[in-house]
Amino acid sequence: MNMAKIKFTWLALAIIVISGILFYSNSFDCSFQFDDAKVIVKNEKISDIRNYANSKFWSNLNLRPLSYSSFAMNYALHGDSVWGYHLVNLLIHIINGFLVFFLSRFLIGLSNRNERFPGRLVDYASLIIALIFLLHPLQTMGVTYIVQRMTSMAAMFYMLSV
Repeated sequence: MNMAKIKFTWLALAIIVISGILFYSNSFDCSFQFDDAKVIVKNEKISDIRNYANSKFWSNLNLRPLSYSSFAMNYALHGDSVWGYHLVNLLIHIINGFLVFFLSRFLIGLSNRNERFPGRLVDYASLIIALIFLLHPLQTMGVTYIVQRMTSMAAMFYMLSV
């Protein structure tokens, strides 16, 4: 990878981070909504992180142990203050934006083996795709609705597996 491509990659990642923060930072004060109260505020299992040290809990994947343990870690750090939960949701969404950028650059690069398009066009298209994913109004629920962290984490692990 040449130096210009490396510089563009870092610039694209910075644009993704800044865009995500600018678009979603106003959600940090939003209160718990809908299932948030049941899953986080009123859930006694969340309030004690030691509950997640039990291997029996981790053996039942239907209980979504990774998602619930992330809520428990948030609760241990922030209690019932929503700011920390929204921050983690935003970080997961920004990571997903990174993954969309790299995945789209890879896939567009595969279709560009004959170099019909200049390399810069592939990079710009990948950044635009990542920004559309990151900032699309449909993504608002995944970032601002705390329980939807489960969906964002599923998307993150799916893209990581690809």
